Amino acid sequence: IIIMELIQKIKDLYRADSRKRTNRTQFDPELVGSEAYGETGFDSIELLVSSYPELFNPETVFYDLGSGTGKIVYHIGLLHGAKKSCGIEYSQARHEMALWLRESIGLPESPKISFICGNILEEDWSDATVVYCDNTLFPRHISQKIYQKIPTGCVVFSRAPLTRSLHEQVPCRLHSCITEYGTNSLYIIKKS
Repeated sequence: IIIMELIQKIKDLYRADSRKRTNRTQFDPELVGSEAYGETGFDSIELLVSSYPELFNPETVFYDLGSGTGKIVYHIGLLHGAKKSCGIEYSQARHEMALWLRESIGLPESPKISFICGNILEEDWSDATVVYCDNTLFPRHISQKIYQKIPTGCVVFSRAPLTRSLHEQVPCRLHSCITEYGTNSLYIIKKS
């Protein structure tokens, strides 16, 4: 598959409205999207990778914690040549959608890309060098437990602070990110 065709397929992946197929409300059995479930777009991930080229290379072990339908996992794994690109998602429906989307969009299979349906606090991601985590809706105690699990030397891009004190996250930088929520910042930390 040529690179321009692959880029188009990744863009198509971001355009796929998978949420209506995977989200259900407690009171309505009809499949619906969730107003609280925002997604980061293609351009935001490209900006992130181009802003930190030293982090995204053939030695990168990338994890998306709460990977949803796997769009960022495919993006990093297929377009940016990570050694490993893995998504961990708690929702069985979203996990299955990640696998279905690869076939639906016609993305190539890659042994570097994997998905785990499980709890991010119970799964092993100790080999991570780069982590993306949209923890916007996570309770504070979950974000703090994620922070405790981060391997030494790993760089984490999170949508909300992982600890109560930003002093614990030094060095911490902010990076602009566009999602369905609008434009806001990613917190960038390196665990030492």
